[in-house]
Amino acid sequence: MTLYLDDRVFCTKVKDGVHRNLYPDVHVFLPTAPRGDESYWRDVLKTSRMRWGKNRKDVDKAILNLLSQQD
Repeated sequence: MTLYLDDRVFCTKVKDGVHRNLYPDVHVFLPTAPRGDESYWRDVLKTSRMRWGKNRKDVDKAILNLLSQQD
């Protein structure tokens, strides 16, 4: 059986301590229209990526290292 979800709908499992809660039918709001100057949000995204983002090659390399240690 194949399950198809509508647009902007997804399922998620959230872990809270030792408990896991399944939310099978989460709906996402439609995107809002631009309301003028969006440069502030671009600055927020840029700062966030610089602070917490990681280079994809480094992440892929770390994953491969972890997987190779499990063998």
